Amino acid sequence: MIKEVSSLVSFTLLFSCLLTPLAAAETGTQPAQGMQAEAVQQQDQEQNSGESEQQEPEDAPEEEGEEAAEEKADKPEAEKAEDAEDIEAPSLFKDLEELPAEEKKRIEALVDHGIFDGISEEAFGPDEKLNRAQFAKIAALVFKLEVDSTLRQSSFLDVLAEDPVHSYALPYIEALKEAGLTTGTGADGKRYNPSGEVTRQELAAFLVRGLGLEKEAEAAAALEDDSISDWAAGYAALAVEKKLIPLLADGTFGGTEPATRKTLALAAYEIVQPAEGKDGEEAEDEGEQPDKVSIVEVKAIKSNVVSVKLDRTVDTTAELKITRKGLKEDDEDDDDSEETEEIKPLPAFVQWTDEKLTEATMELDEKLEKGAYIVELTGLPDDQMNVKVFEFEAEEERIEKIEITAPSDTLPQSKAIVPYKAVNQYKEETTLKASNVNILVGAKNSTPIMVPGSRYLIVDLTDEQPGSQVFVSLLDHKNAQSAQKTFTVGDKPRVTKLEVGELKFNDGQSIFKTGFRAFLDFQAWDQYGNRVVDPGVLNSGTGIVVFMNPGDVINYDKSVNNFQDINNDGYPELQLVAFPKLKTDKEVTVHLFGPGGGQEVTKTLKVAAPKTPASVEFYAWDKTLADGDVDKHVELRVKDASGYTLTVNEIVYAELEGQLRISSTGPLVLESNAPVRTDSSGRTVGNLKIDIKADDGEEGLIRIKEIKGRGPGSVIVHLVELNKFETLKLDVREKRVPNAIVTGTDTNEDTDEKVPKPLHYSIFQNTEAGPTFKVVDQYGDDFGPENTNFKVDLKLERTSGEPGAVRDVKVNNKSVMNDVYSNRRFELKDFHSREIKYVGSLTKEGSYQLTASLVEVEEGGQNVIRTLSSISSTAEVVNPKTAYIDYVLDVEDSLFAAGRALYDRNMISSVTDATYIMNYYKAFGAELEVRSKNALGTEYKPKPPVLGITSNATKVIGHNNSNKIIGLESGKAKVTVFFEGFDGEIRSISKDVVVNADDLYVKESKMNDSDAVKKNGSTLDWNGRTIWDPELLGPKNNNFQIRDQYGHDIDVNLPIYNSMLDVRGFIGNVQYIEPYTDPTNPKRDKISLGADFKITYVRNGDDKTKNNIKEFTLYIASAHGIKKKRFILYP
Repeated sequence: MIKEVSSLVSFTLLFSCLLTPLAAAETGTQPAQGMQAEAVQQQDQEQNSGESEQQEPEDAPEEEGEEAAEEKADKPEAEKAEDAEDIEAPSLFKDLEELPAEEKKRIEALVDHGIFDGISEEAFGPDEKLNRAQFAKIAALVFKLEVDSTLRQSSFLDVLAEDPVHSYALPYIEALKEAGLTTGTGADGKRYNPSGEVTRQELAAFLVRGLGLEKEAEAAAALEDDSISDWAAGYAALAVEKKLIPLLADGTFGGTEPATRKTLALAAYEIVQPAEGKDGEEAEDEGEQPDKVSIVEVKAIKSNVVSVKLDRTVDTTAELKITRKGLKEDDEDDDDSEETEEIKPLPAFVQWTDEKLTEATMELDEKLEKGAYIVELTGLPDDQMNVKVFEFEAEEERIEKIEITAPSDTLPQSKAIVPYKAVNQYKEETTLKASNVNILVGAKNSTPIMVPGSRYLIVDLTDEQPGSQVFVSLLDHKNAQSAQKTFTVGDKPRVTKLEVGELKFNDGQSIFKTGFRAFLDFQAWDQYGNRVVDPGVLNSGTGIVVFMNPGDVINYDKSVNNFQDINNDGYPELQLVAFPKLKTDKEVTVHLFGPGGGQEVTKTLKVAAPKTPASVEFYAWDKTLADGDVDKHVELRVKDASGYTLTVNEIVYAELEGQLRISSTGPLVLESNAPVRTDSSGRTVGNLKIDIKADDGEEGLIRIKEIKGRGPGSVIVHLVELNKFETLKLDVREKRVPNAIVTGTDTNEDTDEKVPKPLHYSIFQNTEAGPTFKVVDQYGDDFGPENTNFKVDLKLERTSGEPGAVRDVKVNNKSVMNDVYSNRRFELKDFHSREIKYVGSLTKEGSYQLTASLVEVEEGGQNVIRTLSSISSTAEVVNPKTAYIDYVLDVEDSLFAAGRALYDRNMISSVTDATYIMNYYKAFGAELEVRSKNALGTEYKPKPPVLGITSNATKVIGHNNSNKIIGLESGKAKVTVFFEGFDGEIRSISKDVVVNADDLYVKESKMNDSDAVKKNGSTLDWNGRTIWDPELLGPKNNNFQIRDQYGHDIDVNLPIYNSMLDVRGFIGNVQYIEPYTDPTNPKRDKISLGADFKITYVRNGDDKTKNNIKEFTLYIASAHGIKKKRFILYP
């Protein structure tokens, strides 16, 4: 037995977390008991396979013979246990039955402890071979090589990121090459052969090196065996000596023969010893995993960070949420309804801290407070979770140490900064709360400034005499911590050192524009090493000398107090104001000179002139305008003479500077949400029509404030410098009035499109379902006004059956009607788009009709003047055990032969391996379900669960025996589904399905093509983001979707399927900010889109924290056409 304790834990982790999934991934099979396959993890797909059920052994007879019972009762417990061990239970895996008992026992021990798993539910695959891709990952982790998991390009020609089987190994193979552990295969070393076999002597070398036994291998006596290469002689000999790898039946080592799963498993057993309690205890703890996951520990590790531990691995669909117990928010949508509350999750950044997804940290936006918090595990099926809610008690942040950390014992005769360091119970630096701190300053001006959120004080020593002593004392009375320091007052500060930073803006701008102001960040130090923070000193002649070159760009007035603390952080900035009415973009260099040390620093800035509008286009108008409408918006596209499209901020600026003038005719009243503003020259400008920053996304649009009257109207845009006019003609119709009640809509689960909700419902006893209604005006638009003399009357009538069969009718989840209270009147706002539910009785059956009538009542009264519209819905409550139910199998009748297509492209090793294909190519799977209907065709809401699936042609159609089938080979098959009917009987239903082997093509593609204005675009790190990143298209189907002729929706997993769809992505129309507009400028940032649809962005500019690309356009091209979307990084 190997007793190297130092290597034990690392090997436990390797074998339990890596080897099993890799083996299963390589063989292309679905492992038993919910194993997560490595290839799926590496391609960021969700693992949906549940744990396979193990058959319970049949119950033993309840009665034993009297003698046997007495004999058993007389035996000690230890002997009973030995007897139990003598009875060998049948293996879960049939192919282990032929192995020797000891080998079978060891492999099953590894399986029981989660260190190994089968290649399917019934097979372990002891003779399956190990490949070089698996070898690469194991070796890289054992040798603790530096692995770059972001790599998508290999130096080997046959290692591809698009490879669904081996892509997980790409970064590990590169790590091996970088470390000199592999040079590839063949004479030129350009290929690695990831699917190639690993020989027994290679495995021996790996195991011995992993255990750190190289020196012992060098000293080991070589075996007399011609099957072992010279280089591997010592490794093979030591592997045999340590019982890691046994000799073959013929007495040879078989060095060049392929290593098998059995060989690896038996070696793993010798290393890990999971069934023993000595060196293997840690391995046992590591390997054991319960069937269902639980949160086992939650604790605070920082003032705003919580650590969460689970007792088993989970897949990437798992999510963690944290709430403050008792922290809820009111539902403000309905003031008149009963108060409803919902838990409000706290904003938190969740990061899994281990690759097994058993530990995570949750970083909150705010610090934890004293009290109870609740962490909840979501995103997994309920039957896979045990303890999914965990409550823990947090303590308030506690200060344990305070220290004054000034760089010198001398402070200048001015306002001076005194830094401090406060450490909390988590040993992290933090800030003091002003309400908890008493500050004493032994100076004439004894009132210090404690800057909120900072870690320093500002004291005023202007009136002190040089050479005098002052003390500063901090006392946190709540935490009983204090710090004191005595300083000597020095001379007035002289700036001896300078550093210049970046521009800041306090008006929401991100570009320094003509007529606007900006603030230059800088740092200055005095002769004592203290930061200079006194604006009075900086603005004096002995502070910082500032001058500009050239002098016609920034209006710098030396008589003005230009050093100001604009963000109240205690550190002043240099105020700069650009001259108004610059016609072209200009550069200016700002010079800062420190007289005290003779140092000069410079900063070159670009002041942008406004883009001059040269053309205007109105977006197509397809809305109805009516007398009395308010807050409608007109969208326009403005371009300059070069064809550049102005951003929303540039459009707003163009109107403010008088380049655009907007007016209207007819009943349209135009007015911006900020109609009066100040232009770049300081002049007040009124009568503006374009909205500025707005939460509703209407920025840069012309606002129709209200409409007074009906008839023709128009919106006119005047391009002043060109004296050119563009007009949008509009027709205003009669005032809106409620006209009808119509059925509401629901979202189709398959297409995400809105579809009408049904009016007629058949519901089982003790279930609920129902319609949604909307009130629309005469133009078919939702009717908006709330307080009118129009109401909705609801009437509930029993048409047959027992009274009380519908025991309640709920509106907006509030019980409002039943047999006794069968009439109810609603205000439009309480009825429009509110969900209605019929609640079935526990035992009774019957049919009901609910009628909704739109009525007009007397002004201030209740009498009905007229009924404008009525709509009826029905509900039938039935006993599911006795009702007529027609069961229908809902499944596609034409499938794509995914198995044949993948096999022909060498992407899988078997056409009929349905389990592997369904795990790794989920989009090709077709969901099936059993629906139930009554005699009239009305569907019952509950759907009976599927118990099993069979097919009469398993080579044509595969399935997961639960809810999905998949086409394998072209042909025709009958699919039969078994399910439990609502009467308790096991039933079956069949359907013929045709499988076609034609080539896939993109039949439909869509992309949200509206311009994306990224307000953080100038600093956002774009590198490594895929097009499905939230900052780009996002993961939602309505933003981007590819659909083939079979209706497979391919979105974020497009790279996996793209070899069959041939979709291409490009980035073009890249524009730069000044001074990077020159194509020959070597400091221009580079941006490109890879074949994996991931952006590569390289910052080459002087400021590595910012992008110098102003905007770019993303293009997605397929057989369906080209889709594009513009991203504006500098609005």
